[in-house]
Amino acid sequence: LVSLPASMAHRWKVAPRPVGPRCVLVSRRAHHVDLYDMRDRHLGTFRARLPERTVLDVVLCAEGADRNDAEGSEGPRAWLCDVLCWHGRVLLDCTASLRHFWLESRMEECRLDADATRALDVPSRPCDQHDVAELRLATLPWTHADVLGVQTALERAQDGLVFV
Repeated sequence: LVSLPASMAHRWKVAPRPVGPRCVLVSRRAHHVDLYDMRDRHLGTFRARLPERTVLDVVLCAEGADRNDAEGSEGPRAWLCDVLCWHGRVLLDCTASLRHFWLESRMEECRLDADATRALDVPSRPCDQHDVAELRLATLPWTHADVLGVQTALERAQDGLVFV
């Protein structure tokens, strides 16, 4: 990159990239997800509060590998980079800003649903799921790619930066 695009601060976003492999998360059944690496190798099946027919681009952090983790280090965490499909709705032709807005708002809905389920003391899944680990989901902290945004992302970066 020889020079920065003129629209960098207004049209681009930046986020710190966590350490870990880039993966594809596929939800074929509600609350069950499969992780695949970029060579289509199955990495495991986990529990996660996502609707079926959802496909996400993620960075997988092993247990305890994430220094920005404020929730503790119980189980692996998938940092959500992008949404490719949500509950059967394909979003590949949408702009990056729309996909990020979609992902943020849908993940907030999933968190609210989870909180309501816990408050009502409703079991989230039948007992036969006890052998499948929970996968913690978090969205990357995207910000505008102006000077302050890039500096903030660099302070939190573990494995470089992601620009869109």
